[in-house]
Amino acid sequence: MESRTPCSGDPSLWFAVEDSAVAEAKALCMTCNERGECLRGAIDRSEPWGVWGGELFHRGAIVARLPRQTVALRFAQLASQS
Repeated sequence: MESRTPCSGDPSLWFAVEDSAVAEAKALCMTCNERGECLRGAIDRSEPWGVWGGELFHRGAIVARLPRQTVALRFAQLASQS
């Protein structure tokens, strides 16, 4: 039986902008056996966005949290789609 990684379902959690959702994604990563490989791959690819291997990426760099203007822009984009 093939095991599933925590991120194998709905990807929206891994690309969230809310602090609580980012924290949830990071916590789920800590339970994953593929965490190290995922993080190395994200670093090698300079992943532009999202939680990878338990770390938050923004513009190819690991950051503690997303810049406020990025969060505000994302919320504005979501509101305009409604």
